[in-house]
Amino acid sequence: MAIAQHVRKWLKATAIAANDFAGAVTGVKDGDLAQGPSGRIYVCTDTDNAATSVFARLALVWDKAGALVANDFAGSSLLVGDLGVDTVAGKLYICTASNGSTTSTWTVVGAQS
Repeated sequence: MAIAQHVRKWLKATAIAANDFAGAVTGVKDGDLAQGPSGRIYVCTDTDNAATSVFARLALVWDKAGALVANDFAGSSLLVGDLGVDTVAGKLYICTASNGSTTSTWTVVGAQS
């Protein structure tokens, strides 16, 4: 039997960073979600429930009507591991390289049969 854990969502007016929401007052837990001003969602992956917390950004999904090519969505806070969908051909891509501002590389990981 699985035990359900209540996942809390934390909001912050500035970018999410290490040790956010840690401490006795807030009590962030592993698995809690955090959202910053950009709308990006992060998950707490490690906390000692006192002074430290670690957050990892969840992958984003980018849609495009057509095949994804080099540099698509570059400059849009794109990170390695984000997903792209060709909404015309039904192909799924993963970003395999990005400098976070001007370049991106995409690899097909799945296609509609």
